[in-house]
Amino acid sequence: MPQPDFSYRAFPPEVISNTHDFDVRWVIHNNRCMRGVFARRPISLTECALFIGVYPGHRRSAEEMDTKASHYATCHLVDVETAKRATSAYVLSLKRYDPGYVLDPGGEEGDLLPEFAPGIVLFLNENPPGSVPKASFVYNIPRQRYEVWLQQAVERDEEIFLFYGSQYFRDYPVDAEAGQDRYYYLIPAESVFMPDRRGIPAPLHLPPGDGEKAE
Repeated sequence: MPQPDFSYRAFPPEVISNTHDFDVRWVIHNNRCMRGVFARRPISLTECALFIGVYPGHRRSAEEMDTKASHYATCHLVDVETAKRATSAYVLSLKRYDPGYVLDPGGEEGDLLPEFAPGIVLFLNENPPGSVPKASFVYNIPRQRYEVWLQQAVERDEEIFLFYGSQYFRDYPVDAEAGQDRYYYLIPAESVFMPDRRGIPAPLHLPPGDGEKAE
């Protein structure tokens, strides 16, 4: 990530999805059809870091998440570990700045809540083995929120991958070595934000149907 004197190209705070540069499309991973985030145009390294979107969700405590998992386990007659995986698919840990809490954009069944569907970053898939995650989580200190930014150049129509972190509940193979060093950055308070001259992006348009996160 650039040094604190770097000037970040940014949208107004209310913009949660950069649809100028990215969109959501259907893709197949591990023989499963799901949504993914793709570059609408070639993006060079000189344009990075480039804002993709804000990570949304309800702030929930570890106790609230345990209760949610326990309820799921009871309703579906599964063990608690299975329930945690099912109900935490979209959860982002806040332990760096808000220990003991997470951002949870999912409902009681772990499905994405409709009010958070405009958040494009929720449809970023994790890097399959052999693929490099070119996006990273970024904590925006001036705006006090988690975002996701593109860190490396991409081609037009290339899918953007994001490493979910070592603590993520997953039951599929992933190349953690290719993701950990690109996992997390921060935008310091000293950074200068440059308005994006293209204006406000259009609302996120989702392909019809039920999307799923990569497994």
